Amino acid sequence: MIALKVNGETLHIDHGYPARLIGPNRPGVMQTKWVGKLTVH
Repeated sequence: MIALKVNGETLHIDHGYPARLIGPNRPGVMQTKWVGKLTVH
């Protein structure tokens, strides 16, 4: 899942702005991955 907002607010730079990858079944600290590029075919 890709998150663009948290609690209705745009992500802060410290929390992965502009988007971050959320992995299921992982603790919050371990699931944050900053997205640098996304390509859709």
